[in-house]
Amino acid sequence: MIEQLLTSPVLAALLLLAVSISLYILSQRLAGLAYSRSIMLADALAIISLAILIKEYHLLDWLVSLLAGISPTA
Repeated sequence: MIEQLLTSPVLAALLLLAVSISLYILSQRLAGLAYSRSIMLADALAIISLAILIKEYHLLDWLVSLLAGISPTA
C-alpha cells in the first residue's frame, strides 16, 4: 500500500484530501489559536491535493475554458 502511494500521485492527493477533511472535522472541537492553525493546515493540504489532481488529469485547460464561459468540449 505504501509503495502504491509513493508511486501514484493521484492516490497521494486523495489521501491528502482525506486528511484535510479530517482536520476540518477535528477543528470544530478546537478553539482559539489551535482552531486557526488547524484550519490553515487543512486549507493548505486541500490546495496541494487539488493542485496534484489538476496536474495529473490535465484539468487546467478545462478549468480556464470553464471560467471563460467557453464549452470545454468544443
